Amino acid sequence: MDYLLGHFVGDILFQNRRLAYLKARTIRWLVVHCLIVTVCVGLFTWRWDLVLCLVFLSHLAIDGLGIGKDWWPRLMRQGTPGSDEVPMWLQLLDDQLFHLVTLWLIYLL
Repeated sequence: MDYLLGHFVGDILFQNRRLAYLKARTIRWLVVHCLIVTVCVGLFTWRWDLVLCLVFLSHLAIDGLGIGKDWWPRLMRQGTPGSDEVPMWLQLLDDQLFHLVTLWLIYLL
């Protein structure tokens, strides 16, 4: 539960529209976003080891590659990402589900 709370604080509460916009355009802001999420997970779990490296890298991969917002909607034929065909709530849900499954797998380590 601590992993999920830390993730939601970092990914939802500490991410405003500007950061969401910038992280999609430059690697620097994507890294800043992933560091924020990782520190929040660390503060909630008090884990400061390899686990946090996995949290950072998995978040970087999911957001950087657009797995939840681009790749998955295309694969599942939910519509064309970035268009009105895929509702924003569905893109957010897909993205968060990938993060949650990844956090669960990291927790199991």
